Amino acid sequence: MVETITALAFLGFLGSFIWLIIATFKKKPKKTPLIAMIASFAIMIIAVPRPESPAPHQSISPSQKAKQSNASRSSTTPCSKDLIDRVADGLILYYLDHKIYDPVICSRKKINENWFIFCHPPGANIGGLYLVRCEESKNYTIYTVNGKAKTHARRGLPAVPIYEPELQKMVGLGTFEIMKKFK
Repeated sequence: MVETITALAFLGFLGSFIWLIIATFKKKPKKTPLIAMIASFAIMIIAVPRPESPAPHQSISPSQKAKQSNASRSSTTPCSKDLIDRVADGLILYYLDHKIYDPVICSRKKINENWFIFCHPPGANIGGLYLVRCEESKNYTIYTVNGKAKTHARRGLPAVPIYEPELQKMVGLGTFEIMKKFK
């Protein structure tokens, strides 16, 4: 609907512009085509779809951050190999459905008691790196670790981005060290 209104406003703008040029050459009043052109332009600008703005960041005191960090660490439990295999299979389907890599391999590795899944084309050392953290009652969270994973997740994967300082705290390693373990 918004695209239709934008397209019609653009056509109105072009038509008004042509009308203004003709009025200029024929020495006729230019007020009406100019008003139509301005109105079409205003409608076009107002109707253009805008990306959703991200939620505003909440400011959290350092003591609150420490409590949240400790709470999230204590609530995680070791993931079973079966669960990691199911998550990796789901990632393979996601990559194939969204035509990210075809074919795709999702390698699994346990590093410092944390499960990582690296999805990549066969024979390539580039791809999306994910961290899987399990909570009690068989719930899990997928974290996007590297830039490729963050880009791939934008297509609809319910994953949480994790950044280098937080990764260092959670795992004790950085992205580069983790990627080296998959080679």
